[in-house]
Amino acid sequence: MNAYVSGYLAQRRLHIEGDQFYGTLLGYDLSGSYQQIFSSTLTAWVPLGAEGQAAAKTWLSKRRKRFSFSSYKVTPHAICIRMRPFRCTPLQYTTLIGDLAEFLSNLGIRPDSCPVCGQPLEGDVCDIVSDGARARVHAHCFARLQQERLVREERERSLP
Repeated sequence: MNAYVSGYLAQRRLHIEGDQFYGTLLGYDLSGSYQQIFSSTLTAWVPLGAEGQAAAKTWLSKRRKRFSFSSYKVTPHAICIRMRPFRCTPLQYTTLIGDLAEFLSNLGIRPDSCPVCGQPLEGDVCDIVSDGARARVHAHCFARLQQERLVREERERSLP
């Protein structure tokens, strides 16, 4: 990982493992990877209702060119961003991390809330990893996600 990016992450007490990082910034679970010669990623795990998803898509579309996004995806539980190789500078990447956390705060999403149910992360909480991105969720919400995944996979297997 680039020294500038890792210094930025370390100052904010985010955990760094090789080219990847994860942790909480302003109360929001963020994870990602910075590799200037490959695609860099950034994921925020937050509960987004329909209005939040629409606002996130608008926010991202306005920043797509400035931050060299190759793609982004907004789901009810996360905002996932992928940057173009060689295009996203360390300064752009760290600026995007701060801007995303600030956007979530301005959107009114409660910090330290489960990205699945939106309730405070208290009680039985577990860490999950999905496509290299880490998040904290309630254990019962994780069980629900697992069940939904199994149903979806079964449905896909039954397609011709």
